[in-house]
Order: sequence, then structure tokens, then C-alpha cells
Amino acid sequence: MSYSLLTEPWIPVRQGSKFQSLGLLQLFQSWDSISDVCAANPPRQIALYRFLIAIVHSAIRGPATPADYKALWKNQQLTDQVCEYLNRWEDRFDLLHPEYPFLQDAKIPKKIKQTPIGKAVYQDANTPIIWFKPNETPWLALPDATQELLRMQSLELGGKKGDSVTAGPGRWTQGRHVFPISSTLQETCLLNLIGYEATDIDRPVWEQSSPYGTGERHPAGYLDWLTYCERRILLKVEGDKATHLRLASGWKPPKECGFTHDQHQAFRISKDKTWNPLPFNPNLIDPKNPRMNPQKQLWDDSEAILHTIENSNQRPRIFDWLDNTRKLKNPQIVRVLGFAHAGGTQSAKAVHWADDFLSVPETILEDPDAWVWVKDAIIIARLFGKIFAGKVFQYAPKPSGSKEAFSRGEQDTIKAQLPSLQAALYSYIGQQFPKLILDLADVEQAEARLQEWQFQLKNYSRELVSLLITALPDYRSKAIAESMFNIAIHKIISEKAREDVA
Repeated sequence: MSYSLLTEPWIPVRQGSKFQSLGLLQLFQSWDSISDVCAANPPRQIALYRFLIAIVHSAIRGPATPADYKALWKNQQLTDQVCEYLNRWEDRFDLLHPEYPFLQDAKIPKKIKQTPIGKAVYQDANTPIIWFKPNETPWLALPDATQELLRMQSLELGGKKGDSVTAGPGRWTQGRHVFPISSTLQETCLLNLIGYEATDIDRPVWEQSSPYGTGERHPAGYLDWLTYCERRILLKVEGDKATHLRLASGWKPPKECGFTHDQHQAFRISKDKTWNPLPFNPNLIDPKNPRMNPQKQLWDDSEAILHTIENSNQRPRIFDWLDNTRKLKNPQIVRVLGFAHAGGTQSAKAVHWADDFLSVPETILEDPDAWVWVKDAIIIARLFGKIFAGKVFQYAPKPSGSKEAFSRGEQDTIKAQLPSLQAALYSYIGQQFPKLILDLADVEQAEARLQEWQFQLKNYSRELVSLLITALPDYRSKAIAESMFNIAIHKIISEKAREDVA
């Protein structure tokens, strides 16, 4: 029994307006005409991108230098080289191989009980549902099972994974993953390669003789990091369906490995002087930390994702490599995929994922002075977000002879609407930001465009205030609310002006 990932159609792709599934050989033979891989959700998409990057790096064992990298773009034999490599390791890309099933441990202890695959892969009724498989369909088709294997080895949630196994979250379940993309899958793969000097000990999982184990282990290098197996898994397959799996904890990389090896995530240094992926927890509300709000969007993270402003931030290193090799497009389209769990003891609870695109001008990535304009635009956006926070009531004028500006009922009505209005403002900012960043790259018009941005957000904020006022019961409360928000908007603009002077 065999299921060869080289020939069986299991990777979803888009060719223009046509969608289909391909095996690895057909994918690489036609990657110059494939628009992109198109997984069903961001965690699968992240896993597929990194898997294909690992294959190309493994096939060429490089590029070791910028000159090698530039030569790849003109290499007419690259497709043949990748396909020859896959054929050389054909047995290791068989999902059902008796000794080396793809990304599975054939020697997993018999004492580990089988778990229905739906229970192991999808969320149950006691956790927030992001993806869900109904109980009446207790199996996965082999293409889906293969994609889930890729995801589970790096983007799996923590918690109880079977009748007796508890595991921590995967190494890529927090933060955003940044992938420069192009019009073809071939160019996208090349854009995401980095300078890599091969060593004898650094091999992808399918080249290793004993790739599975338990305990903490340092990756041997970048290929090992990309294909590192954090779970020991063995599928049970009946016909063309995977019905159960046996699952146990696998290797665990030390915490600092991400910063050492990863090229596609932004990192931020913590108070204990360790580097961690830029957090992506948009559903966690922390009033003491305005950067952790429930409407957190790409524009608010772009300061660290695209440009290093302070020594405490490290943008994805893929940008530095592309900048040095002059393979950045102008503007460069970037796909930013996010996946996050609740963290701590709640690591089994997925809270959010995102799939965003930005067209980033070369100037923004290369010139610190040009980035200052974008940084100011982000600050202005954050300041306007404060208008729809609870502290806005401090700006409410108190009418003569009245102890309070609003009755308790009126205040409750306003408070109930603030989160929705703030979400609407952040959504509007998210829609406008991609064009804004292109405009601000033109230094000659940047200052005027920034002033226009402030005026734009002021007008939109007033539109939102008008919607809120309609819910208030009388002219008195409407007039006080309008005055309160106008004062808040004025204070926001004044605060930005003081920062500019300073």
C-alpha cells in the first residue's frame, strides 16, 4: 500500500482562475505557471510555504552566497534539479511507507492508544472553534490528512492530544509569518530562500535515519529547523481515508532557537533579555498594554514587521537578505499570515488567525528616514483609537447645576457602543493603510499626505460619533456626548502636535 506525495494530488494550488490539487513533481514541473498554493486556512498555508522552501533549499544545498542566489534566478536547470532530488528521496515521501511513512514515527510505542483523527485535529465543544470537523464525518481524506501532518508538526495547539498525551504548543503557533510573494510560485519560492551554507549534520527530516524522539534538542541547522518534528504521529488509514492516529510528544526545541534560525518572523526582546516572536494575540484584552487590544491588525504590527526602529525589535531577516541581494521588487508584495493561541495554561485554545497582504515600497524597507513617516502615521492611528476607549468620559463637560454629565443609563449606552466603534475605526484604518504606505514612500509628498491622513481619521471618527449619538435618548445627552468627543478629538490632535515639537 502506497500514497506517494510526489504523484498523488494533495497540494491545493491556483493557476490563474483555476484551482486544482497537484503532487510534488507536477507542482515543481509547472511552478513557473502556478500562481500560488492555496491552503484552507493560515496554519496550513504557513506549513506548506515552509515545506516547499525546505525542499528547494535541500535540493540545491544553498545558496551559500549572494552570487549563488542571483544565479538561481537564471538557472534553467533548477526545476530538473529539484525534481531529481525528490525522486532520489521518493521512499521518504510516501505517506504509507512501512518503515519511513512521511512525517510519521513507525516505531511509536504500541501502548499509545489510537485517537479518532477528528478529535486530535479539530477543536471540541469546550474550546473556541476556529476550524471544526463535524463528528458525523470521523475521517480525513488523505490530501487533508497530509496537510494536517505538516501543520501538526509545527503549528499544533497545546493541551491534551489523546487519551493520555498532553503536549505544548508548536514552535510557530504564536506570531505573524512574513512571506514575500510574486506572480508565480517559482518566484515566490526563490524570494523566500535565504543565504544558506550547507553542513553534513544539517538535514531535513526525510533525510535523517532517526528523526523522531523525545526531550529537548537543538536543531542542527536551518533545514532541520524547517522540518523539525515536535510530535510523534502514526496515521491509521482505511482505503483512501485516515480514520485514527496515535500521537505522542516529540522533540522540543529550546526557546531561543526561533530567533537563531527563523527567517520569516519578527522578534521582540523581553524583559528577561530573551527574543520571542512578535506577539499576535488580538483577542486578549490588556488595558495596561494598548498594543494588546481586541482589534489588533496588521497596520499596528507593521512597525516591527517591516522595519527595525529600536534595538528591541528584529524584523524578519528575509528582508535583510533580499535587500542585500537586490531581489526586492518595488513595491514588494508581502503576505503576512498569523496564528495565535491564548498562551500559558490556555495554550490549547486558538484565539485568532489572519491572512493579510501589503505592497511595501523598497524605500520603506531600506531607508530609515522614509520609515519615520510611516511610524508617524501609525502613531496617529493609535491616538485616534483612544477616542473610543473608556477614558473618553473624562472629557465630558458637566452642565451647570448637574453633578454628572450623563445618567447611569446614558453612560452605559455609550460604553456599550465604544468597542464596536473602535473596531470600525481600526477596520477603516486597515483598509486605508496599504495605499497610505505607498504614498508615504514618496518623500516629497509624505508630509502633506500625513496631514491628510490625520484629517481623514478625524472626519471618519466624527462620522462614528454621529452614529453613537443617535442611540442617546434626548437632545441634552446628545449635545453633551458630541461636545465630549469633539474635545477628545482636539486633545488627540494636540497630543500629536506636542510630540512633533518634542
